[in-house]
Amino acid sequence: MTGHAEALARSTLLLNREYFDGQASEPAIADGLLATTIRLQATQANLLTRAGQAALITAFGLIARMGVGVEPRPCEDPRSARRSSTLDPTSCRAPPCAPGTVRST
Repeated sequence: MTGHAEALARSTLLLNREYFDGQASEPAIADGLLATTIRLQATQANLLTRAGQAALITAFGLIARMGVGVEPRPCEDPRSARRSSTLDPTSCRAPPCAPGTVRST
């Protein structure tokens, strides 16, 4: 078993049991998870609330633990968030997702 398959053993075991009745190759499931990237986009309304910010951070952490790549896209210009200690949600206009990506708002 390779390093990433070993690190994702619990996730792949659960996915294999739940969706494939234990018939799938767990290393192949791990490879699939690592080859997947999703984009998390936050709306201006979500970023203005503590609950929306917490939801974005929580989703990011949970998805990353599964081995799936996460592309956070809260703002069009990520440098704007670095200029101050707080994110200015009024400047957040994320571009549309590329085909084949998952959008979570």
